[in-house]
Amino acid sequence: MKKKSFDNPRFKMMAGVAIAGLVVLALLDAALVNRYQAQSATGRDLAAQQFKQNIEDFFSVRFGALLALKSFYESSEAIATQEFQTFSSGILKEIPDYRALAFVDNNFFIREVYPVRGNEALLGLSLKEPPAVYEPFSRAIREARLTISTAVNFRNGGIGLMVNLPVFRSGHLFGVVLGIFDFNSIVEKSVSQESRNRYHFRLLDPQGRIIYVGPGSFPASYSETYVHIGDSQWKLLFTYKNSSIAGLRLARQILWLLGLTILLSLVTFLTVLARKNEILEKVNGQLKLANEKIRGFEARKQELILERMSDGVMVVDADLHITLINPAALRFMEKAGYPEVRVGERIASYMGAFDVSMPLEKILYSRDAVGFELSLKEADSVVFSGIATALTDTEDNRQGTVLTLRNSSGRRRLERLKTEFIGQISHKLNTPLAVIQESLMFLHDGLWGSLNEKQVSLTTRGIAKSKVLAGLIQRLLDFSDLENRTLKMNLRKETCYVEDFIRQAIEDISDEIQDKKISLERALMSGLTLHGGDKSRLKQMMVQVLENAVRFSPVEGSVRIGTYLANGQVLIEVSDAGSGLALDDMPLIFDPFFQVDKHFSGNSRGAGLGLTIARHIAKAHDGDILVQSEEGKGSTFKISLPYR
Repeated sequence: MKKKSFDNPRFKMMAGVAIAGLVVLALLDAALVNRYQAQSATGRDLAAQQFKQNIEDFFSVRFGALLALKSFYESSEAIATQEFQTFSSGILKEIPDYRALAFVDNNFFIREVYPVRGNEALLGLSLKEPPAVYEPFSRAIREARLTISTAVNFRNGGIGLMVNLPVFRSGHLFGVVLGIFDFNSIVEKSVSQESRNRYHFRLLDPQGRIIYVGPGSFPASYSETYVHIGDSQWKLLFTYKNSSIAGLRLARQILWLLGLTILLSLVTFLTVLARKNEILEKVNGQLKLANEKIRGFEARKQELILERMSDGVMVVDADLHITLINPAALRFMEKAGYPEVRVGERIASYMGAFDVSMPLEKILYSRDAVGFELSLKEADSVVFSGIATALTDTEDNRQGTVLTLRNSSGRRRLERLKTEFIGQISHKLNTPLAVIQESLMFLHDGLWGSLNEKQVSLTTRGIAKSKVLAGLIQRLLDFSDLENRTLKMNLRKETCYVEDFIRQAIEDISDEIQDKKISLERALMSGLTLHGGDKSRLKQMMVQVLENAVRFSPVEGSVRIGTYLANGQVLIEVSDAGSGLALDDMPLIFDPFFQVDKHFSGNSRGAGLGLTIARHIAKAHDGDILVQSEEGKGSTFKISLPYR
């Protein structure tokens, strides 16, 4: 179990955090100690220099008093004991730090001393012994300058300091004046009580003997400097007392206490957080598994839908490579002679067996839903109707196209049979209708006798209806010729003005426009021409498209017709504000006899052949007609013809 817990990632993370925290605390502690040591050293050095200066200044003043005694001797011919006592008394009143002032003759015996009381033993004392006293004394005479000597056992164990200052008269040694101090008392007077409470310090004489020791034990860390007293150099050792070290110790204890408390809190928090994360990971894992199952179910459901659809579905990406094809589409392609269609290949490689109702690029690159037809070249009775819908991402960037295909061969065969039957019937109806129409015109014109007002009205209506019937029969005949590929086109190579056949078409349907009070908006670009074309057929094409727009527009609605020139093509757009087309109706709108009954609101119904004939005329002129529509928002028919 222990090994297992040690291998637990959470345990490893907590151990890592704890180790990192301890390392940080150790670094902070080291930084605190280093900072304290640096500040202590700086403060200690400054205090040592101040202490050194205080001692040197203190002794400088005292040596000045001794220089006054020297000058007194050098300026007087003879000085009696009483005069010495009086002068020395004045000095000690001003500077009471001297234990004794003395005069030594040129034979090195002490002849005068003040105060005498307590210093009786000094009178008559020879300074030739001991060497520690004699050497600086003789050096003062020899070098004619102030010298210092020390006595360790001065007055029952104290430290004595003797200042030697030679006196000369007329270039000859007259004697030496001495100043004797109790060193410990002098140092204590030169150092404030605050400094003595705060610092440890020691003074070592030139021989390295410890002359002054402050109270308490002396730490190992201290500052070192030198104090100049007279002609001698004394070493000063200086440091903080233990109270400062205790402050550092307290600061370190606080640092570790706070650090460990924070570290413990952090480890506890991370432990709880890690536990929560483990629970969340388990929950997320379960949710992920559930989502994968749901996605798998949805994917399988979509696969089943695609597999069982009777319509073919093909998906191509932005580079026109096939990314998906369902079984129905595979069966359609097998009929076209492609028993195997591979995902990843370009769709254009499988279009060679088909006649496509419009350029393949228009189908695959259009952002709007586009209806189209595919018919087998070797068997034109096999026809597929299709809808192309663009695939876009969330930013409306085109990602590909979905093609939906439906086998329209059976419907096309029925239409062909119907067309043949209609053609035969239309031919048989055409002759008697012409006789009836001619007879009505004779009656209306009064060739067979005059007519009353009611008879004129009836004949007028009869003539109008016969014209409508004649137009319907003519469309049926045109459609029959179209299906049999015998529709006549007079494509003469002469200039054909687009604006002319549009204006003529508008004049032909002016009655329908007025009956529904349609507002016709024109935006015709002048000067557009087609070099070669059947003017009557082009006018017929425009009549069919405009009639369709008027028929499906509401009363007092609007129709817009505009012409443009783009990419070498004359573009004619006819837009209405009618009810529009459903998505399912768009690929069928150009099919023969197709009528959008549920949207029709006119007073008369057409045969469903007008748009079929119009598109055939456009294609005969190397053009095409496409439709864009949204249900409830109207439709736009776009006619493209080559600009010549």
